[in-house]
Amino acid sequence: MITLKKIFRNLSFLFLVTFLTSCGVLDAPIKAYKSAKNYVFPPGEKLYWKSLDILVRENANMDYPIVIDITLIKNDALLKKILELDSNKWFEQKNTLLKTFSEDIVVRSWELAPGDGVAVPNKFFKDERVFGALVFAKYFNDGDYKARIDNLEGIVVIDFGIDDFNAYAIKPN
Repeated sequence: MITLKKIFRNLSFLFLVTFLTSCGVLDAPIKAYKSAKNYVFPPGEKLYWKSLDILVRENANMDYPIVIDITLIKNDALLKKILELDSNKWFEQKNTLLKTFSEDIVVRSWELAPGDGVAVPNKFFKDERVFGALVFAKYFNDGDYKARIDNLEGIVVIDFGIDDFNAYAIKPN
């Protein structure tokens, strides 16, 4: 008798699942969840930067201006592709990438001469949720001038020297 109850219960459950999935009763809640999911649980991580400062030292880049891109990437798959690019390839492909992935890449660009500096406005990064943040630089000589900076917290400083740059954070007290 117990086995007949188990069989009946299992068949009832199977019938209920088949009925609900075939008639589309669950379609509306599933669609609503998928559309609201990114608002409730937005993808990516917030940047924990209080400020972002760019400094170009005297005599940097053989006294020529340095082209600098701060790049925020909002798509995990795209981040993996961009991480494979060296800085020369980035600058070659930048316009195509921005046209193709206009919703997934935010770029702020400068061309700064030696001795210059800039404080990047907070509105550029304050509310962004990203999978990665990168700095690309175009020095006069060859080399891969790229750094990942999304893991930095506090006051972020990008310091451009004679033939290379450093990115670091100062944690406020």
